[in-house]
Amino acid sequence: MDGAPPFVLTLTRDGDQFLAQATGQQQFEIFATSDSTFKLTVVEASMTFHRDADGSVNRVTLHQSDQPATRIVEEGDGPWEPSEAELLAYEGRYFSAEIEAFCAVTVEDGALMMKHRRSGPFKLTAGERDAFSTGTLLGQVEFVRDRGGSVVAFYAGNGRTRDVRFERR
Repeated sequence: MDGAPPFVLTLTRDGDQFLAQATGQQQFEIFATSDSTFKLTVVEASMTFHRDADGSVNRVTLHQSDQPATRIVEEGDGPWEPSEAELLAYEGRYFSAEIEAFCAVTVEDGALMMKHRRSGPFKLTAGERDAFSTGTLLGQVEFVRDRGGSVVAFYAGNGRTRDVRFERR
C-alpha cells in the first residue's frame, strides 16, 4: 500500500488457485467475486484491480482501509542482500517508549536476528536497504539513519499497527 511502503502484497496463481501473501505473513487464498474484484477470507477485505486502456493492471485498491497500491513489477534483480559488515550496523539494543519494550538486534551466522523477552530470536529478512520483514506479528521493520549514516532507530508495523518507534540505546 502506498500509505505503508514496507507493506507488500504479493499475488500469485497456482493452477486454479489465486494466492496472496502480505509482508511477514502466511500465504492465503483469495476468491474472485467479479472480473476485477477478489475477496480475502483471512480478514474482512476485498481488492479491486484497475485496468488501463490496454487492459494491463497496474493499480489495486484494498477495501479494508481504501488505501491505493501501486503495482511493482519484479525485475529479477532480487532483494537487497546486505553483507555481514552492513548487518553489523544494525546491531544494538532498542527501546520503544510507546509500548515500553526492549528489542535486541544481533548478527548470528551471517543473519540479522531480533530478540524480545517474550519471544525467542527471529530472523529479519532483507527487502530494500534498511527494510526487513520478520515473519512474525511484528511484521515489517524499517531502520532509520541520522545525517551521518548511523542507525539510530527503527519503526515496526504489521498492517494494523504502524510506525511504532524503537530508539537505539
